[in-house]
Amino acid sequence: MTVGHKVEFVADSLRLEVIELGRTGNKLIQQQGSVQYLCQEVEAADPITFTNKESFLALPNWDAARSGSIVFKLRTNEANGVLMYNTGATAQGDFFAFELLDGHVFLLLNLGSGAVKVKATTRRVDDGQWHSVSLKRSGKSGRVTVDESAVDFITPGNSNQLDLEGPLYVGGVGTSAQGVLIPSELWSGSLRYGYVGCMKDLIINGRTVDIAGVSQKQDSGSIRPACHTPTPQCDSQPCLNNGLCLEGWNHFTCDCSHTSYSGAVCAKDATTLSFDGTQYMKITVLEGPTQAEDIRLRLKTTRPSGLLFATSSEKSNTAMSAALEAGRFKLVLNLGDGNKVFFVGQGLNDDQWHTLHVTRRGQSMDVKVDSEATSRELSGQNINLDFQNLYIGAMGTERPPTSLTSASSNKDIPNFVGHMQHFIFNGQHFFDMARSGQMTNFKVTAKFGKKDEIVHHPVTFKSKFTFIGLSQLKAYSSMNLYFQFKTLEPNGLILFNGGKGQDFIAIELVDGHLHYIFNLGDGPRKVRSNTRVTLNDNQWHAVTIGRPSVKQHTLMVDDMIATVASTGSNVHLDLDGLLYLGGVRRASFTTLPKLVQSRHGFEGCLASLDLNGETIDPIKDAVVPSTLVSSGCAGPVTKCSTSACANRGICVQMWNSYTCDCDMTSFTGPTCSDESISYKFGSRGGLITFSYPSDKRPDTKSDLLALGFISSTDNAVLVRIDSGSSNDYMELEIVDGNIFMVYNMGTEDHPIGELSVNVNDHQYHVIRFTRSGPNSTIQIDDHNVRTKQPTGRQHTIFNSHSKIQVGGKFNTIKNRIERPFQGVISGLVFGGNRILDMAAEDDPRVSLQGDVELLIAMPPGGQTVDSAESPDEK
Repeated sequence: MTVGHKVEFVADSLRLEVIELGRTGNKLIQQQGSVQYLCQEVEAADPITFTNKESFLALPNWDAARSGSIVFKLRTNEANGVLMYNTGATAQGDFFAFELLDGHVFLLLNLGSGAVKVKATTRRVDDGQWHSVSLKRSGKSGRVTVDESAVDFITPGNSNQLDLEGPLYVGGVGTSAQGVLIPSELWSGSLRYGYVGCMKDLIINGRTVDIAGVSQKQDSGSIRPACHTPTPQCDSQPCLNNGLCLEGWNHFTCDCSHTSYSGAVCAKDATTLSFDGTQYMKITVLEGPTQAEDIRLRLKTTRPSGLLFATSSEKSNTAMSAALEAGRFKLVLNLGDGNKVFFVGQGLNDDQWHTLHVTRRGQSMDVKVDSEATSRELSGQNINLDFQNLYIGAMGTERPPTSLTSASSNKDIPNFVGHMQHFIFNGQHFFDMARSGQMTNFKVTAKFGKKDEIVHHPVTFKSKFTFIGLSQLKAYSSMNLYFQFKTLEPNGLILFNGGKGQDFIAIELVDGHLHYIFNLGDGPRKVRSNTRVTLNDNQWHAVTIGRPSVKQHTLMVDDMIATVASTGSNVHLDLDGLLYLGGVRRASFTTLPKLVQSRHGFEGCLASLDLNGETIDPIKDAVVPSTLVSSGCAGPVTKCSTSACANRGICVQMWNSYTCDCDMTSFTGPTCSDESISYKFGSRGGLITFSYPSDKRPDTKSDLLALGFISSTDNAVLVRIDSGSSNDYMELEIVDGNIFMVYNMGTEDHPIGELSVNVNDHQYHVIRFTRSGPNSTIQIDDHNVRTKQPTGRQHTIFNSHSKIQVGGKFNTIKNRIERPFQGVISGLVFGGNRILDMAAEDDPRVSLQGDVELLIAMPPGGQTVDSAESPDEK
């Protein structure tokens, strides 16, 4: 169809408006072919591209009860796809559809008294050129035209009214996760062929539909404006491990079914199921009967006979089974009119992998084993295969279908012993789906093999403050994300894509655990990884995020799966803008949705990104690249060593560096070699008190206390910790020149100390005390660690920390500091709080009283010390 605006013929005084004369039927104008006159906005004619098989548009239902028309143009190089589908409003099965099958356009129509399937083309249309398709119908009759070829049709039965309801889907059959029941006549729907290609000039009942505008309001990620001529995709050999590359419309697909690999580019280990002769897998199928099947299976066995798969039905006498018999592949199909038996191959029990491929399109049957194939046209009228269950390896406790048990065609077949991969039934990779938690309607007693998570396309994010921008994530109606990561950092944003309104998706590390957060418009939902260990261990971890049903969302990390349900009515994820990988712009962290905790990006390695069937190379595919992201995975360059941290500091390995935990050293600085904040306690007695806020008084099962000091005092209290709700306390003290810690959690005093070391010698000493429940350790300098493990029933919790006193303990009745400490205390840390640092920073929770002052520097030994006083105050 060519759209004209105004055509005039002018000769001397003659002026003819050609289009207008033709529209009004003037005899001066002769018309050939199918000419339609309409007024159409240019924008509404803009083409769109369906970029993957999950993409579709939902338009208002086709109002064509008595009559109607649909006109559109398509352009693709793919042989199969659902072009349009609208389900019916009645139980009689009304529906309408256009589909592509083997490069030909088919119209399917059911007015409630039987379906008609019209092949509308004599030549294939998957040639990459534009082709026009039009349908006109009135009552039971109509005409479908593709380019210049027209076919008339009449629908069967008595019904002459088309009762449709629900959306008119363009490019697909709707959200696959919703489990839509597809008419068995719509083969491309049963086989899960979504349309990938271009469309334009859609006119319904004479009205132009702005599909470009609709796509921007719906699935703007997967449906793109314009229509670009495809370029060869397989020349770069994107399929790994001998996968077969298949050209598509500006994309490629990899057939991995003859390899031991799976995934978008055959880069992941295929899921393997092992059967011992008693084990099986049962899958409950929620769909209706099928008239077309595409089944693949890879197997390895030493047994000459064994059941591979079989269907069963409680409603009909139709069935299909596949088995090995005497080393040959045997397929039996019964569509209600007797068994049709196929044999292909020989010697298949040679303990080598063999690939089976069964294809049926109505009455056409093809069976292939490796490179050997057989084909046959089936006899009989019935072409529906009705089943509710699929059995693999064995029938479990169920008896074989009666339709397959005649002695002449199907002897008793033993259960299968061996290994299977790639059981793919009508586009569903059942083994992979079961292994990754993407299906729930199955039972399996066979054993999954161990998977080696193969790493490909790894990249290193060298900084927490960088990111890569990728094209918008295509996750409008389905979710299947896979990636691997490796890091030593416990926190960081891995992935984020904002959306329209409240919609978004985010993946982040929080305290070593993975969080998956999303919002479909009904409020945010979060699911946390449930692995037993934290994930920032410098090992590769595999992540799969899926949506097995419209309300169920899964996060699997290293075979540990966690699930969350979405509760609202929204089913689509309306994303918009860039997909951020490894972080976002610095200014954007404060504007992320509330449930996203990250305030910096991811530092470490990411690899094997598979985003809804598209394998991503973050470097090559970046829309916004980064110089701080490099190919490959370079591990930590600067690594921990025994000399990395001084003074017994603990080295903590980071991604490209390390840090020193100095809490138990009394020192500070990057390597625990710098002097900490120090205070001098004078002869008149002084006290530093840290008070916990009344609403933030922790209960602890374990405690850590460390400090350094210089003193000549024989008896004094160094530190006292009190409870605000009980008599629980801890007191670090000097008794006759020796260090003791006394603690009580409500039962009795537990003293622990070191009698062999005098600490009142004007030398610098470091004390390290740990408590875990009633048990404790104490160490002075590099002397042996002393331990205490009280017997009998003991309390384990120190209740409601109220205050920490440093330099003595205050007697409120006598209004004085008792057993005051004289000397210098440095680098005191309790429960992660550096009390002396807080005092030096005038923290409002810390108070000073008496003879206590901040030092400029630690004194060597017991020499005179300088304080932070002015010279005049000394």
